[in-house]
Amino acid sequence: MTKTLGKELAPSGVTVNTITPGPTETAMVNDVPADAIEKMKRMVPMGRIAAAREIADVSCFMVSESCGFTTGAVFDASGGRANY
Repeated sequence: MTKTLGKELAPSGVTVNTITPGPTETAMVNDVPADAIEKMKRMVPMGRIAAAREIADVSCFMVSESCGFTTGAVFDASGGRANY
């Protein structure tokens, strides 16, 4: 869908990009039992879950002028745990 919309809307100047985050330190994750968090970490090749700031940084880049010529992109922020 991202690729299709990116291509269809490109002539209008609208860019369409997506973030695919992995497990991220959020209030919701804080309520998860410690053993489940450890299991999540083991499933991520980087061996940890993302800080919320790391996902926010990708978002900030996506809406910046530096990303102005990018459309239809999928930014993988999963620590290497992409499941396509």
